[in-house]
Amino acid sequence: MDIIIGCKNFELTPSLRTYIEEKVGKLANYWDRIIRARVELEVDKNKRGGLIHSATVTLEVPGPDIRVQEEAGDMHAAIDLTMPVLERQIKKAKNKLERTDWRHMDKAREKFRQWYERMRGNK
Repeated sequence: MDIIIGCKNFELTPSLRTYIEEKVGKLANYWDRIIRARVELEVDKNKRGGLIHSATVTLEVPGPDIRVQEEAGDMHAAIDLTMPVLERQIKKAKNKLERTDWRHMDKAREKFRQWYERMRGNK
């Protein structure tokens, strides 16, 4: 899985890069069909003069992409908040894809059986 990290309004430190790669890399344990992960980090000021750290993680997977955005007081916390949501979304997408594949396979198997019976009856 490729991990692409982008930053806005701050510099990415090597320790933060390592932290992101460890956290996002663990998502491959949930589903091996994750193609790429894009992590977008941003620091903005709020109206009271404080800083808002936001982390957006987009996973490219078969079917619709999975995207989660969270905000927190520091960047590590924002990244940590995205992980449980991503884990749930990955499990949901994986189960949906597996259910969908089998449902269509059952229909195809039934149609083939009906066709086969018709062909046997014609001889």
